[in-house]
Amino acid sequence: EPLVAFLSDADPEIRAQTAKVLGDAAYAPSADALIPLLKDAEARPRFFAAQALGRIGHEPAIQPIIDMLQANNDEDAYLRHAGSLALARIGKAEPIVALAEHPSRAVRIAAVVALRRMEHPGVARFLEDEDEYIVTEAARAINDDNSIEEAIPALADLLKDTQFTNEALIRRAINANLRLGTPENAQVVADYAARTGAPEQLRAEALASLGVWPKPSVLDRVDGRWRGKVERDPAGARQAIATIIEPLLTGGSATIKAAAAETAGRLHYEAAAEPLLALVERDASPDVRIAALQALNRMGDTRLEGAIRAALVDRDGTVRMAALELIPSLDMPEATLADMLSLVLTRGTIPERQTALATLGTLQGPRSQEVLSGLMDQLIAGDIQPEIQLDVLEAAEKSQAEPVKAKVAQYQASKPEGDLIASYREVLRGGDARRGGRIFYQH
Repeated sequence: EPLVAFLSDADPEIRAQTAKVLGDAAYAPSADALIPLLKDAEARPRFFAAQALGRIGHEPAIQPIIDMLQANNDEDAYLRHAGSLALARIGKAEPIVALAEHPSRAVRIAAVVALRRMEHPGVARFLEDEDEYIVTEAARAINDDNSIEEAIPALADLLKDTQFTNEALIRRAINANLRLGTPENAQVVADYAARTGAPEQLRAEALASLGVWPKPSVLDRVDGRWRGKVERDPAGARQAIATIIEPLLTGGSATIKAAAAETAGRLHYEAAAEPLLALVERDASPDVRIAALQALNRMGDTRLEGAIRAALVDRDGTVRMAALELIPSLDMPEATLADMLSLVLTRGTIPERQTALATLGTLQGPRSQEVLSGLMDQLIAGDIQPEIQLDVLEAAEKSQAEPVKAKVAQYQASKPEGDLIASYREVLRGGDARRGGRIFYQH
Protein backbone atom coordinates (compact mmCIF):
# COMPACT_ATOMS: atom_id res chain seq x y z
CA GLU A 1 0.00 0.00 0.00
CA PRO A 2 2.74 2.55 0.77
CA LEU A 3 4.08 2.09 -2.78
CA VAL A 4 0.91 3.26 -4.52
CA ALA A 5 1.80 6.90 -3.92
CA PHE A 6 5.00 6.48 -5.92
CA LEU A 7 2.93 5.91 -9.07
CA SER A 8 2.66 9.71 -9.30
CA ASP A 9 6.35 10.37 -8.60
CA ALA A 10 8.06 13.04 -10.70
CA ASP A 11 10.74 10.57 -11.87
CA PRO A 12 9.43 8.34 -14.72
CA GLU A 13 11.71 5.46 -13.72
CA ILE A 14 10.29 5.52 -10.18
CA ARG A 15 6.77 5.37 -11.68
CA ALA A 16 7.81 2.49 -13.95
CA GLN A 17 9.49 0.44 -11.22
CA THR A 18 6.61 1.02 -8.83
CA ALA A 19 4.14 -0.26 -11.44
CA LYS A 20 6.39 -3.28 -12.01
CA VAL A 21 6.55 -4.19 -8.31
CA LEU A 22 2.80 -3.71 -7.82
CA GLY A 23 2.17 -5.92 -10.86
CA ASP A 24 4.58 -8.60 -9.65
CA ALA A 25 2.73 -8.60 -6.35
CA ALA A 26 -0.64 -8.56 -8.17
CA TYR A 27 -1.76 -5.91 -5.70
CA ALA A 28 -5.39 -5.37 -6.76
CA PRO A 29 -6.05 -2.18 -4.72
CA SER A 30 -3.50 -0.36 -6.90
CA ALA A 31 -5.39 -1.03 -10.15
CA ASP A 32 -7.28 2.27 -10.33
CA ALA A 33 -4.07 4.18 -9.67
CA LEU A 34 -2.27 2.25 -12.40
CA ILE A 35 -4.75 3.09 -15.17
CA PRO A 36 -3.62 6.76 -15.54
CA LEU A 37 -0.08 5.54 -16.24
CA LEU A 38 -1.35 4.08 -19.51
CA LYS A 39 -1.28 7.68 -20.78
CA ASP A 40 2.06 8.55 -19.20
CA ALA A 41 4.36 10.81 -21.19
CA GLU A 42 7.12 8.17 -21.00
CA ALA A 43 6.97 4.71 -22.54
CA ARG A 44 8.38 2.68 -19.64
CA PRO A 45 5.64 3.63 -17.13
CA ARG A 46 3.03 2.79 -19.80
CA PHE A 47 4.68 -0.57 -20.43
CA PHE A 48 4.84 -1.62 -16.76
CA ALA A 49 1.37 -0.24 -16.00
CA ALA A 50 -0.12 -2.42 -18.78
CA GLN A 51 1.80 -5.44 -17.53
CA ALA A 52 0.65 -4.83 -13.95
CA LEU A 53 -3.00 -4.43 -14.92
CA GLY A 54 -2.80 -7.69 -16.84
CA ARG A 55 -1.29 -9.53 -13.88
CA ILE A 56 -3.96 -8.14 -11.58
CA GLY A 57 -6.66 -9.08 -14.12
CA HIS A 58 -8.42 -5.74 -13.84
CA GLU A 59 -11.37 -5.75 -16.27
CA PRO A 60 -12.06 -1.98 -16.11
CA ALA A 61 -8.59 -1.51 -17.64
CA ILE A 62 -9.56 -3.20 -20.93
CA GLN A 63 -10.68 -0.03 -22.72
CA PRO A 64 -7.79 2.11 -21.40
CA ILE A 65 -5.36 -0.56 -22.63
CA ILE A 66 -7.05 -0.54 -26.05
CA ASP A 67 -6.73 3.25 -26.09
CA MET A 68 -3.02 2.93 -25.29
CA LEU A 69 -2.57 0.47 -28.17
CA GLN A 70 -4.35 2.83 -30.55
CA ALA A 71 -2.26 5.80 -29.45
CA ASN A 72 0.95 3.77 -29.82
CA ASN A 73 -0.06 2.85 -33.39
CA ASP A 74 2.56 0.08 -33.55
CA GLU A 75 5.41 2.57 -33.16
CA ASP A 76 6.77 0.76 -30.09
CA ALA A 77 6.70 -3.02 -30.34
CA TYR A 78 7.25 -3.38 -26.58
CA LEU A 79 4.10 -1.40 -25.84
CA ARG A 80 2.11 -3.45 -28.33
CA HIS A 81 3.36 -6.61 -26.63
CA ALA A 82 2.52 -5.28 -23.16
CA GLY A 83 -0.99 -4.26 -24.18
CA SER A 84 -1.73 -7.52 -26.01
CA LEU A 85 -0.39 -9.64 -23.16
CA ALA A 86 -2.40 -7.63 -20.61
CA LEU A 87 -5.62 -8.17 -22.56
CA ALA A 88 -4.91 -11.90 -22.75
CA ARG A 89 -4.20 -12.12 -19.02
CA ILE A 90 -7.36 -10.24 -18.11
CA GLY A 91 -9.05 -12.94 -20.16
CA LYS A 92 -12.28 -11.25 -21.18
CA ALA A 93 -12.81 -12.41 -24.77
CA GLU A 94 -15.93 -10.53 -25.90
CA PRO A 95 -14.45 -7.00 -25.98
CA ILE A 96 -11.34 -8.30 -27.74
CA VAL A 97 -13.33 -10.15 -30.40
CA ALA A 98 -15.31 -6.97 -30.96
CA LEU A 99 -12.07 -5.24 -31.96
CA ALA A 100 -12.40 -6.95 -35.36
CA GLU A 101 -14.37 -3.83 -36.31
CA HIS A 102 -11.87 -1.38 -34.78
CA PRO A 103 -10.48 1.17 -37.27
CA SER A 104 -6.92 0.92 -35.90
CA ARG A 105 -4.74 -1.71 -37.57
CA ALA A 106 -2.46 -1.69 -34.53
CA VAL A 107 -5.35 -2.53 -32.21
CA ARG A 108 -6.57 -5.34 -34.45
CA ILE A 109 -3.11 -6.90 -34.57
CA ALA A 110 -2.86 -6.80 -30.78
CA ALA A 111 -6.32 -8.31 -30.52
CA VAL A 112 -5.35 -11.26 -32.73
CA VAL A 113 -2.26 -11.95 -30.64
CA ALA A 114 -4.28 -11.70 -27.41
CA LEU A 115 -6.91 -14.13 -28.68
CA ARG A 116 -4.17 -16.48 -29.83
CA ARG A 117 -2.74 -16.51 -26.30
CA MET A 118 -6.22 -17.18 -24.97
CA GLU A 119 -6.78 -19.89 -27.63
CA HIS A 120 -10.17 -18.37 -28.25
CA PRO A 121 -12.12 -19.28 -31.44
CA GLY A 122 -13.26 -15.67 -31.77
CA VAL A 123 -9.98 -15.03 -33.57
CA ALA A 124 -11.72 -16.43 -36.67
CA ARG A 125 -13.54 -13.09 -36.98
CA PHE A 126 -10.22 -11.56 -38.06
CA LEU A 127 -10.02 -13.85 -41.08
CA GLU A 128 -12.51 -11.42 -42.64
CA ASP A 129 -10.14 -8.46 -42.22
CA GLU A 130 -9.12 -6.43 -45.26
CA ASP A 131 -5.49 -6.36 -44.11
CA GLU A 132 -3.48 -9.35 -45.37
CA TYR A 133 -1.06 -9.27 -42.44
CA ILE A 134 -3.89 -9.45 -39.90
CA VAL A 135 -5.60 -12.30 -41.76
CA THR A 136 -2.29 -14.18 -41.86
CA GLU A 137 -1.72 -13.64 -38.13
CA ALA A 138 -5.21 -14.98 -37.46
CA ALA A 139 -4.38 -18.04 -39.58
CA ARG A 140 -1.21 -18.59 -37.53
CA ALA A 141 -3.23 -18.29 -34.34
CA ILE A 142 -5.70 -20.93 -35.52
CA ASN A 143 -3.32 -23.48 -37.06
CA ASP A 144 -0.05 -23.28 -35.18
CA ASP A 145 1.11 -24.61 -31.82
CA ASN A 146 -1.78 -26.21 -29.93
CA SER A 147 -4.24 -24.85 -32.53
CA ILE A 148 -7.73 -23.49 -31.95
CA GLU A 149 -9.79 -26.44 -33.12
CA GLU A 150 -13.16 -24.66 -33.17
CA ALA A 151 -11.80 -22.07 -35.64
CA ILE A 152 -10.19 -24.50 -38.11
CA PRO A 153 -13.36 -24.79 -40.27
CA ALA A 154 -13.35 -21.01 -40.77
CA LEU A 155 -9.69 -21.11 -41.82
CA ALA A 156 -10.44 -23.98 -44.21
CA ASP A 157 -13.29 -22.01 -45.82
CA LEU A 158 -10.89 -19.13 -46.47
CA LEU A 159 -9.31 -21.14 -49.29
CA LYS A 160 -12.52 -20.98 -51.32
CA ASP A 161 -12.37 -17.33 -52.29
CA THR A 162 -9.56 -15.45 -50.58
CA GLN A 163 -8.02 -12.57 -52.52
CA PHE A 164 -4.70 -13.03 -50.73
CA THR A 165 -1.84 -15.13 -52.07
CA ASN A 166 0.96 -15.10 -49.49
CA GLU A 167 2.45 -18.49 -48.70
CA ALA A 168 2.09 -18.36 -44.91
CA LEU A 169 -1.66 -17.85 -45.17
CA ILE A 170 -2.47 -20.20 -48.04
CA ARG A 171 -0.41 -23.09 -46.66
CA ARG A 172 -2.38 -22.87 -43.41
CA ALA A 173 -5.70 -22.70 -45.23
CA ILE A 174 -4.77 -25.80 -47.25
CA ASN A 175 -3.60 -27.51 -44.08
CA ALA A 176 -6.86 -26.70 -42.30
CA ASN A 177 -8.78 -28.54 -45.01
CA LEU A 178 -6.36 -31.47 -44.76
CA ARG A 179 -6.86 -31.65 -41.01
CA LEU A 180 -10.66 -31.64 -41.32
CA GLY A 181 -10.42 -34.27 -44.02
CA THR A 182 -13.98 -34.47 -45.35
CA PRO A 183 -14.72 -35.07 -49.07
CA GLU A 184 -15.97 -31.47 -49.20
CA ASN A 185 -12.61 -30.26 -47.88
CA ALA A 186 -10.81 -32.35 -50.49
CA GLN A 187 -12.87 -30.69 -53.19
CA VAL A 188 -11.96 -27.22 -51.87
CA VAL A 189 -8.27 -28.10 -52.07
CA ALA A 190 -8.65 -29.61 -55.55
CA ASP A 191 -10.45 -26.50 -56.78
CA TYR A 192 -7.56 -24.39 -55.51
CA ALA A 193 -5.02 -26.65 -57.20
CA ALA A 194 -6.83 -26.08 -60.50
CA ARG A 195 -6.95 -22.29 -60.05
CA THR A 196 -4.65 -20.98 -62.78
CA GLY A 197 -4.25 -17.53 -61.23
CA ALA A 198 -2.94 -18.87 -57.91
CA PRO A 199 0.80 -19.11 -57.16
CA GLU A 200 2.28 -22.21 -58.73
CA GLN A 201 4.11 -23.47 -55.65
CA LEU A 202 0.94 -23.22 -53.57
CA ARG A 203 -1.07 -25.10 -56.18
CA ALA A 204 1.61 -27.77 -55.99
CA GLU A 205 1.23 -27.79 -52.19
CA ALA A 206 -2.52 -28.29 -52.61
CA LEU A 207 -1.86 -31.29 -54.86
CA ALA A 208 0.70 -32.68 -52.42
CA SER A 209 -1.83 -32.41 -49.59
CA LEU A 210 -4.36 -34.35 -51.65
CA GLY A 211 -1.70 -36.99 -52.22
CA VAL A 212 -1.35 -37.66 -48.49
CA TRP A 213 -5.08 -37.24 -47.77
CA PRO A 214 -5.72 -40.88 -46.79
CA LYS A 215 -2.82 -40.93 -44.31
CA PRO A 216 -1.32 -37.55 -43.43
CA SER A 217 1.88 -37.26 -41.46
CA VAL A 218 1.53 -37.35 -37.68
CA LEU A 219 3.37 -34.00 -37.75
CA ASP A 220 1.62 -30.81 -38.79
CA ARG A 221 2.37 -29.98 -42.42
CA VAL A 222 3.05 -26.32 -41.55
CA ASP A 223 4.73 -26.08 -38.15
CA GLY A 224 5.74 -29.67 -37.39
CA ARG A 225 3.63 -29.98 -34.24
CA TRP A 226 2.54 -33.53 -33.33
CA ARG A 227 -1.06 -34.00 -34.46
CA GLY A 228 -1.44 -37.75 -34.11
CA LYS A 229 -2.20 -40.61 -36.45
CA VAL A 230 -4.99 -40.17 -38.98
CA GLU A 231 -6.26 -42.69 -41.52
CA ARG A 232 -9.22 -42.03 -43.79
CA ASP A 233 -10.90 -43.36 -46.90
CA PRO A 234 -9.05 -42.16 -50.04
CA ALA A 235 -12.28 -42.13 -52.03
CA GLY A 236 -13.00 -38.49 -51.20
CA ALA A 237 -9.61 -37.34 -52.47
CA ARG A 238 -9.87 -39.51 -55.59
CA GLN A 239 -13.27 -38.05 -56.35
CA ALA A 240 -11.91 -34.53 -55.86
CA ILE A 241 -9.09 -34.96 -58.38
CA ALA A 242 -11.24 -36.77 -60.96
CA THR A 243 -12.06 -33.64 -62.94
CA ILE A 244 -8.74 -31.82 -62.55
CA ILE A 245 -5.93 -34.37 -62.77
CA GLU A 246 -5.84 -35.01 -66.52
CA PRO A 247 -5.87 -31.31 -67.51
CA LEU A 248 -3.07 -30.68 -65.01
CA LEU A 249 -1.03 -33.62 -66.34
CA THR A 250 -1.41 -32.58 -69.95
CA GLY A 251 -1.51 -28.79 -69.85
CA GLY A 252 0.21 -27.56 -66.71
CA SER A 253 3.70 -26.26 -66.11
CA ALA A 254 6.49 -28.69 -65.17
CA THR A 255 5.97 -27.98 -61.47
CA ILE A 256 2.25 -28.66 -61.66
CA LYS A 257 2.65 -31.74 -63.86
CA ALA A 258 5.15 -33.26 -61.43
CA ALA A 259 2.93 -32.51 -58.43
CA ALA A 260 -0.15 -33.88 -60.20
CA ALA A 261 1.73 -37.05 -61.17
CA GLU A 262 2.85 -37.63 -57.59
CA THR A 263 -0.68 -37.10 -56.30
CA ALA A 264 -2.16 -39.53 -58.84
CA GLY A 265 0.39 -42.13 -57.84
CA ARG A 266 -0.13 -41.74 -54.11
CA LEU A 267 -3.90 -41.99 -54.49
CA HIS A 268 -3.60 -44.96 -56.90
CA TYR A 269 -5.77 -43.09 -59.36
CA GLU A 270 -5.81 -45.64 -62.18
CA ALA A 271 -7.51 -43.36 -64.70
CA ALA A 272 -4.32 -41.30 -64.86
CA ALA A 273 -2.10 -44.21 -65.92
CA GLU A 274 -2.21 -43.53 -69.66
CA PRO A 275 -1.36 -39.81 -69.37
CA LEU A 276 1.43 -40.74 -66.94
CA LEU A 277 2.97 -43.16 -69.44
CA ALA A 278 2.81 -40.43 -72.07
CA LEU A 279 4.69 -38.10 -69.73
CA VAL A 280 7.44 -40.68 -69.17
CA GLU A 281 7.87 -41.13 -72.90
CA ARG A 282 7.50 -37.58 -74.19
CA ASP A 283 7.53 -34.78 -71.61
CA ALA A 284 10.31 -32.21 -71.95
CA SER A 285 11.07 -31.98 -68.23
CA PRO A 286 13.20 -34.68 -66.54
CA ASP A 287 11.51 -33.92 -63.21
CA VAL A 288 8.10 -34.60 -64.76
CA ARG A 289 9.30 -37.82 -66.40
CA ILE A 290 10.68 -39.04 -63.06
CA ALA A 291 7.51 -38.09 -61.17
CA ALA A 292 5.34 -39.90 -63.73
CA LEU A 293 7.55 -42.99 -63.59
CA GLN A 294 7.41 -43.11 -59.81
CA ALA A 295 3.64 -42.60 -59.89
CA LEU A 296 3.18 -45.62 -62.15
CA ASN A 297 5.37 -47.61 -59.78
CA ARG A 298 3.24 -46.62 -56.76
CA MET A 299 0.11 -47.60 -58.63
CA GLY A 300 1.58 -50.96 -59.67
CA ASP A 301 0.17 -50.34 -63.12
CA THR A 302 0.72 -52.79 -65.95
CA ARG A 303 2.26 -50.00 -68.01
CA LEU A 304 5.20 -49.79 -65.61
CA GLU A 305 7.45 -52.17 -67.52
CA GLY A 306 7.11 -50.12 -70.69
CA ALA A 307 7.70 -46.93 -68.74
CA ILE A 308 10.90 -48.30 -67.20
CA ARG A 309 12.19 -49.50 -70.56
CA ALA A 310 11.59 -46.02 -71.95
CA ALA A 311 13.27 -44.41 -68.96
CA LEU A 312 16.33 -46.66 -69.12
CA VAL A 313 17.18 -45.20 -72.54
CA ASP A 314 16.19 -41.64 -71.62
CA ARG A 315 18.50 -38.84 -72.74
CA ASP A 316 18.76 -37.55 -69.15
CA GLY A 317 20.89 -39.41 -66.61
CA THR A 318 18.66 -38.59 -63.63
CA VAL A 319 15.71 -40.26 -65.36
CA ARG A 320 17.77 -43.35 -66.12
CA MET A 321 18.93 -43.52 -62.49
CA ALA A 322 15.35 -43.20 -61.26
CA ALA A 323 14.38 -46.15 -63.45
CA LEU A 324 17.32 -48.18 -62.19
CA GLU A 325 16.34 -47.59 -58.58
CA LEU A 326 12.88 -49.02 -59.26
CA ILE A 327 14.06 -52.25 -60.86
CA PRO A 328 14.76 -54.19 -57.61
CA SER A 329 11.18 -53.71 -56.44
CA LEU A 330 9.56 -54.86 -59.69
CA ASP A 331 7.44 -58.00 -59.70
CA MET A 332 8.74 -59.24 -63.05
CA PRO A 333 10.42 -62.40 -64.32
CA GLU A 334 14.12 -62.61 -63.50
CA ALA A 335 15.04 -62.79 -67.18
CA THR A 336 13.16 -59.58 -67.93
CA LEU A 337 14.93 -57.75 -65.11
CA ALA A 338 18.32 -59.08 -66.19
CA ASP A 339 17.72 -57.94 -69.78
CA MET A 340 16.78 -54.47 -68.56
CA LEU A 341 19.99 -54.26 -66.54
CA SER A 342 22.05 -55.54 -69.49
CA LEU A 343 20.71 -52.63 -71.50
CA VAL A 344 22.10 -50.22 -68.92
CA LEU A 345 25.44 -52.04 -68.79
CA THR A 346 25.97 -51.43 -72.49
CA ARG A 347 24.71 -47.82 -72.70
CA GLY A 348 24.77 -46.25 -69.26
CA THR A 349 27.19 -43.90 -67.55
CA ILE A 350 29.59 -45.20 -64.90
CA PRO A 351 27.24 -44.44 -61.95
CA GLU A 352 24.35 -46.05 -63.84
CA ARG A 353 26.39 -49.18 -64.55
CA GLN A 354 27.45 -49.37 -60.91
CA THR A 355 23.83 -49.18 -59.81
CA ALA A 356 22.79 -51.78 -62.38
CA LEU A 357 25.53 -54.16 -61.21
CA ALA A 358 24.46 -53.77 -57.58
CA THR A 359 20.94 -54.80 -58.58
CA LEU A 360 22.16 -57.60 -60.83
CA GLY A 361 24.00 -59.10 -57.87
CA THR A 362 20.71 -59.54 -56.02
CA LEU A 363 19.15 -61.64 -58.79
CA GLN A 364 19.55 -65.42 -58.64
CA GLY A 365 18.38 -66.83 -61.93
CA PRO A 366 19.72 -68.32 -65.18
CA ARG A 367 19.67 -65.10 -67.19
CA SER A 368 21.37 -62.99 -64.51
CA GLN A 369 24.00 -65.70 -63.95
CA GLU A 370 24.65 -65.77 -67.69
CA VAL A 371 25.22 -62.00 -67.72
CA LEU A 372 27.52 -62.19 -64.69
CA SER A 373 29.47 -65.06 -66.18
CA GLY A 374 30.12 -63.01 -69.32
CA LEU A 375 31.21 -60.02 -67.26
CA MET A 376 33.64 -62.17 -65.27
CA ASP A 377 35.15 -63.44 -68.53
CA GLN A 378 35.75 -59.83 -69.52
CA LEU A 379 37.20 -59.01 -66.08
CA ILE A 380 39.64 -61.94 -66.26
CA ALA A 381 40.65 -60.85 -69.76
CA GLY A 382 41.20 -57.27 -68.59
CA ASP A 383 38.45 -55.89 -70.82
CA ILE A 384 36.30 -54.27 -68.10
CA GLN A 385 36.63 -50.54 -67.44
CA PRO A 386 38.59 -49.92 -64.21
CA GLU A 387 35.71 -47.82 -62.79
CA ILE A 388 33.34 -50.81 -62.64
CA GLN A 389 35.74 -53.67 -61.93
CA LEU A 390 34.93 -53.69 -58.21
CA ASP A 391 31.20 -53.58 -58.94
CA VAL A 392 31.44 -56.57 -61.29
CA LEU A 393 33.44 -58.52 -58.74
CA GLU A 394 31.06 -57.74 -55.86
CA ALA A 395 28.00 -58.67 -57.95
CA ALA A 396 29.62 -61.96 -58.98
CA GLU A 397 30.62 -62.80 -55.40
CA LYS A 398 26.92 -62.77 -54.45
CA SER A 399 26.08 -65.38 -57.07
CA GLN A 400 25.11 -68.91 -56.02
CA ALA A 401 25.93 -70.33 -59.46
CA GLU A 402 28.98 -72.63 -59.45
CA PRO A 403 30.34 -71.45 -62.85
CA VAL A 404 30.33 -67.84 -61.65
CA LYS A 405 31.93 -68.81 -58.32
CA ALA A 406 34.67 -70.66 -60.21
CA LYS A 407 35.43 -67.59 -62.32
CA VAL A 408 35.63 -65.40 -59.21
CA ALA A 409 38.13 -67.84 -57.70
CA GLN A 410 40.12 -67.91 -60.97
CA TYR A 411 40.27 -64.11 -61.02
CA GLN A 412 41.41 -63.84 -57.40
CA ALA A 413 44.06 -66.53 -57.96
CA SER A 414 45.49 -64.52 -60.87
CA LYS A 415 46.65 -61.75 -58.53
CA PRO A 416 50.31 -61.81 -57.40
CA GLU A 417 50.52 -63.79 -54.18
CA GLY A 418 51.57 -61.75 -51.16
CA ASP A 419 51.10 -58.40 -52.97
CA LEU A 420 48.65 -56.57 -50.71
CA ILE A 421 48.35 -53.55 -53.00
CA ALA A 422 47.57 -55.74 -56.02
CA SER A 423 44.78 -57.44 -54.10
CA TYR A 424 42.99 -54.07 -53.88
CA ARG A 425 43.57 -52.87 -57.42
CA GLU A 426 39.82 -52.78 -58.22
CA VAL A 427 39.20 -50.02 -55.67
CA LEU A 428 41.50 -47.45 -57.28
CA ARG A 429 38.95 -46.14 -59.79
CA GLY A 430 35.24 -45.44 -59.85
CA GLY A 431 34.68 -44.35 -56.26
CA ASP A 432 33.46 -41.11 -54.72
CA ALA A 433 36.45 -39.17 -53.37
CA ARG A 434 34.32 -36.78 -51.33
CA ARG A 435 32.44 -39.63 -49.70
CA GLY A 436 35.74 -41.33 -48.96
CA GLY A 437 37.03 -38.13 -47.44
CA ARG A 438 34.02 -37.88 -45.15
CA ILE A 439 34.58 -41.43 -43.96
CA PHE A 440 38.30 -40.78 -43.36
CA TYR A 441 37.89 -37.46 -41.56
CA GLN A 442 34.56 -37.89 -39.78
CA HIS A 443 33.86 -41.56 -39.14
